[in-house]
Amino acid sequence: MHAFLDLLARPLRWLFQWLLALIVLFEEWGWEPLARLMAQLAQLPLIGWLERRIARLPPALALGVFLAPGLMLLPVKLAALALVSHGHVLVGLSLTSSPP
Repeated sequence: MHAFLDLLARPLRWLFQWLLALIVLFEEWGWEPLARLMAQLAQLPLIGWLERRIARLPPALALGVFLAPGLMLLPVKLAALALVSHGHVLVGLSLTSSPP
């Protein structure tokens, strides 16, 4: 059994290393274009207005502003987890994926 696990671990380790290298490469390649895109978005009047409003909030309220979207999604994520645990994998996964 141990030999089988060693035989299986070698290709999985190789695959993991390549995937990790591709992720690092993409992150390094995409950093500047994504930073430019975010800078352009920050120039929009609505985004600037929101940024100024959030900057004036006390720290606890500002944290709440950033946590609120995630907390609103929590019931959906829990429902998806319940569906997957009851054997409805495709329906549960469809709840967690974003629309095209």
